[in-house]
Amino acid sequence: MYACYRKSVLFLKAFTRTSSISLLRSPSPLVHSCSTATSTPEKLCFRTNYLINTCGFSPEKASQLSRHVSFVKSESPDAVLDLLKSLDISDLQIRGIIKKAPWLLSCDPVRTIAPKIEFFKSKGASSSQLARIVIFNPWFLHKSLENHIIPIYDLLISYLHTDKRTVTSLQRYSTMVSDCYLVQKVQLLHDYGVPKSGIARLISHWPQVLSCNVDKLKMVADKLMEMGLHPSKSIFLDALRTKVRVSKSSWESKVELYRRWGWSDETLVEAFNRGPVCMVASCGKIDAMMDFLVTRMGWDSSYLAKNPTLLNYSLETRVVPRAFVLQFLQSRGMIQKITSYYPFAVSEEMFLRKFVYHFKDEALVDINKGLKLLTGNSEYYRSVVKRVFKRAETATKAEMLLDTMILSILCQSLVKLQHALQVSLEHRQSMSLLRSSAALSCLWQR
Repeated sequence: MYACYRKSVLFLKAFTRTSSISLLRSPSPLVHSCSTATSTPEKLCFRTNYLINTCGFSPEKASQLSRHVSFVKSESPDAVLDLLKSLDISDLQIRGIIKKAPWLLSCDPVRTIAPKIEFFKSKGASSSQLARIVIFNPWFLHKSLENHIIPIYDLLISYLHTDKRTVTSLQRYSTMVSDCYLVQKVQLLHDYGVPKSGIARLISHWPQVLSCNVDKLKMVADKLMEMGLHPSKSIFLDALRTKVRVSKSSWESKVELYRRWGWSDETLVEAFNRGPVCMVASCGKIDAMMDFLVTRMGWDSSYLAKNPTLLNYSLETRVVPRAFVLQFLQSRGMIQKITSYYPFAVSEEMFLRKFVYHFKDEALVDINKGLKLLTGNSEYYRSVVKRVFKRAETATKAEMLLDTMILSILCQSLVKLQHALQVSLEHRQSMSLLRSSAALSCLWQR
């Protein structure tokens, strides 16, 4: 402890002190006038003026914060501000920190702040990483280094194995380092049977799950096990994250929405067990997805229950164009009925190869027949269709996506082909991917 204290002293002495410290390059010229009345103590007046002239707060805010600080001289708060600025924290960010934790200005930086900064630096944390941790969670600086911060760090590194991963996890969600119940929550998951690798994934990627209290975490875990989800399975953590993240009112709204589309409670449980994302997506996206699949495509609503991860994808840029292509191929007997979400999950390049280029000869025959019904002079449009099928292997992702969209328009309705191709051709060079998606969406809504 003495060595850590000595390091802290040397750390602070490294700063070059100036005669006057000002966070703002152009400090406010407004000086707070203090009443000489006995109701306004002289010390409170000094703190208020310090917060205005040195920190840049408004008189109103400075007056509020002054009641939560206890310094009587400027040396201690000056040292604290120096320490924060050494981490490349901006003036605006420092004011944000003081708003959250005004007591920092009253603490002894050598004993309270510097040892914790030095500890994380010894673990490889950069100034930018430390700045982020302090900005979002200055309260950890009030915790004991030996009795709290080091035990929490040792717990995290026992799952993440390296300092780099541990510091990165704390940078992502700094609240963990000040959570007094973190050890208890991690132990709870371990007792339920969540494997160590699963807890590591939770800490590394979804640490917000551990922000809920112990009782809620236990209640959610019990509920998921009642639904048939075993803690040893990876889907359990996805479901746990969803249950913690989604509020009760939002959950009930989505349950009611699914019921309106014909889902029973059993179907809902089945869908959630397959893909908890079905309760993460917004009500608007769920309703739009159901409307397209059931009303427009004529598919049963149970398709989404069996493939809930479909809600992970964009309706306009992926689901709609690919569904039209699949419907076209299915109507011609080229593929069987789609029962999985595989065609929607594969990359754009793989989808074109498997469901477009693979059927180009058979599809061209049907499309050409439709074109002849549209107009006597269909050579121009037929050449466009051929270009879609003969796209070079080196086509960019944007070009492949546009190919899929053009083809989906052809498959949706040959009667609308003339107008659709004119729009696509006129804008082919200038339209961005987003505009292409919007054009397809507008055509679908007609």
